[in-house]
Amino acid sequence: MVQRIVRRGSIVLVRYPFTDLSNIKVRPAVVVMPDQSEHTN
Repeated sequence: MVQRIVRRGSIVLVRYPFTDLSNIKVRPAVVVMPDQSEHTN
């Protein structure tokens, strides 16, 4: 499996299940979390 770097502002495809869990629909989403390198504790 290839691991990809996701950065703030990236467009990603997310699998959303139907409410009855009979199927899924793939929808675009925007990443809004901070980049890992910018995250400090």
